[in-house]
Amino acid sequence: MGARSSNTTRVGSRSQSLNRLLSGHVSHYFNSELNAGSLGPNPVGQLMATGGSEAVPGDGYKYHSYTSTGPDTFVVTSGSVNAGILVVGGGGSGTGGYGGAGGGGGGIAWANDTYTLTPGTYPLTVGDGHTNSSQNTAGTDGGSSTFNPSSPLGATAPGGEGGKYGGGNNNAGGDAGTTSTSGYWTGYTGGEGGAVPVSPGGGGGGAGGNGSPSGEGGVGVRIPTFTDYGTPGPGGTGGYFSGGGATGGQPGGYGGGTDTPGRPASLENTGGGGGSDNDGYPNTSSKGLVVIRYPYEASPGVSASGGNIDGLEPGNGYKYHAFTASGSFVVSDGGDAEFLVIGGGGGGAQQHGGGGGAGGILHGSSVTLSAGTYTVTVGAAGAPGLNADDGQGTYAGAGGDTYLGLPGSPYYQWTGEGGGGGFPSGRNGAYSDPTNACLATLAQGNAPPTCNPLAGQGMPGGSGGATGNENPTPSAGGEGTQGPANSATGYGNDGTWASNGQAGGGGGANAAGGPRDGGAGEPFPAFAGPLLTGMPTDFITATGPTGLYGGGGGAGGSGSAPAGGEGGTGGGGDGGPGPHPGTAGSAGVDYTGGGGGGSGGLGPPPRSSCNVDNGATGGAGGAGCVLIRYRV
Repeated sequence: MGARSSNTTRVGSRSQSLNRLLSGHVSHYFNSELNAGSLGPNPVGQLMATGGSEAVPGDGYKYHSYTSTGPDTFVVTSGSVNAGILVVGGGGSGTGGYGGAGGGGGGIAWANDTYTLTPGTYPLTVGDGHTNSSQNTAGTDGGSSTFNPSSPLGATAPGGEGGKYGGGNNNAGGDAGTTSTSGYWTGYTGGEGGAVPVSPGGGGGGAGGNGSPSGEGGVGVRIPTFTDYGTPGPGGTGGYFSGGGATGGQPGGYGGGTDTPGRPASLENTGGGGGSDNDGYPNTSSKGLVVIRYPYEASPGVSASGGNIDGLEPGNGYKYHAFTASGSFVVSDGGDAEFLVIGGGGGGAQQHGGGGGAGGILHGSSVTLSAGTYTVTVGAAGAPGLNADDGQGTYAGAGGDTYLGLPGSPYYQWTGEGGGGGFPSGRNGAYSDPTNACLATLAQGNAPPTCNPLAGQGMPGGSGGATGNENPTPSAGGEGTQGPANSATGYGNDGTWASNGQAGGGGGANAAGGPRDGGAGEPFPAFAGPLLTGMPTDFITATGPTGLYGGGGGAGGSGSAPAGGEGGTGGGGDGGPGPHPGTAGSAGVDYTGGGGGGSGGLGPPPRSSCNVDNGATGGAGGAGCVLIRYRV
């Protein structure tokens, strides 16, 4: 305890002392509150702010990233500091059709730890990318990204120009967005699209260079204070943005421009221009990005216990707790923590069935935990689809919800909802049999005239998101949910319908399921598997050094498409190969929330007899878990 100041003051000196005291307070106010931008962080306390996806990676800064298109806000509640801000506009899309040109990269505005933040609300917008979904048309300009645009000290990063179309000299690549800035900001003029005398079209301009007449995209720009975002450049270094898209057979500019003709830009939220090809479309550009960072020191002094891994210290400055079974997390001294709450993955369906959806994931990057005993409920794995006497197989089970919460307090409750189970072949109207006559006689082996499969009726994968695009919707998985006063982000995506009678992949944390493959999981490097010694080997392998979680299950193979779909990265199970009698689907990896793979099989039999050997079963989903870490 610090020494208390003396209350003994001579009457004759009281007035002088009070003057000095008041003068000191006034001087402190003007120096620290009004002019804090020139002095650095507020001496009284660090900046407190909310908005976007928050991260405290341990480099001495806190980051707020905005990746969803449209208007949003960043709110400073207290303190003042010089912040670094990156504003990247959306890329322009490439053209469709012969001689198509690449789209330009989005503009970039960068405040290199020079923008003064004070309490208030800062409006911002993330510019959208675009898709050119028809041939012989010009690309579409990307959307502008902004930060505090109504202020004279705000910034706007225009979207990149879409690739041009019109034949010959008119098939130039789109220009990169040109940003003119002053004051706090550094802007990049942006490269021009390549002008071409003949087809094919030119490459799109990048933020750091022109597109080539031969079709190569212009290079992007590296922002050294935001290397955890963007794309790798030469030598694998990160932080490149707004590369130009390419035309057919040429490389795109590093920094987000696609290097695959006729395909989307390589990574989202990089401002990359979309590529183009003679026949390749849709040609999609990358959305923009807004990121804010400022000096930040996480609250020290967290003391807690619980979990099958209780207080692991892998040497990176953090202590970890892992719950693979239900229990209690006891916080004796509160403070800032980071967590993942992962629901159980849905099971894969039987008989070339759909893959199971990944469990919903909730991530809190910097959440203040109060002292108390938190209940932990770990969601169970979804049951696999099994054989049935009616020849149709059973629906696969949904995964269980995972829960972390302080009883009686809605402000400290987080849930990762379980992923939805996949559909088996033969369900959901796969038979042209409105009276169910076929289903009624399957067990007897008698086939009525109406027992015919519907062409093109593929079975859906389970949902790893809040809604599924199945019809009717099975047990849909959910995104993570949270208490009303906590800042956390939920992850989950839809399962997918397939075509031509094939099953679809289950939704993953990062992407929707594909026509055959499961959706990809989301990376959480703070919880990379190799850090968590003591967890099962298959868990450590599935998550890997980037910490992937929530992969969707792959679909099972059939007679016409015997190969099973691949499970999504991050623990999704592979679909079993067909044809009849098929192979069992692989289970999702436990504690990743991965969806199970569907089994292979023949599917609804186009024959006079409805006797069906159902073949193999689907794969079970992967169980959920709760992972928590805080600074040592």
